[in-house]
Amino acid sequence: MQATQVNPFQLQLHSAGYIRVRWQPGRTISETDAHAVTDAITALTPAAAPAPGLLVDMGQPTSISAGARAVFLTARGAPRVALLGNSPMDRVMAAFALNSDTPTQFFLTETEAITWLTAN
Repeated sequence: MQATQVNPFQLQLHSAGYIRVRWQPGRTISETDAHAVTDAITALTPAAAPAPGLLVDMGQPTSISAGARAVFLTARGAPRVALLGNSPMDRVMAAFALNSDTPTQFFLTETEAITWLTAN
């Protein structure tokens, strides 16, 4: 597993074929943060390999800016995105992402998220 630390998130490329994004807990995710994470994901993704899915550990954000939402909704490349939250409030904050063209699901357990993400 290869890891890259870039504040305010950490990326890990897992051998199971997905990238895990961990946001710092309690963060307000800005448009700048959204661009930084999408750029870092692109840099971490092996060029010759199929695009990996994303497991996004939301970290109970305090808010996600409108600019960040726009960046996330227009980002391309991941075949699937599993959003991992801890509460019904995380589900509310993640609701915008369910409108993405990329298949996206919200989960409260890591096991369910990884099972869905790695299913063929």
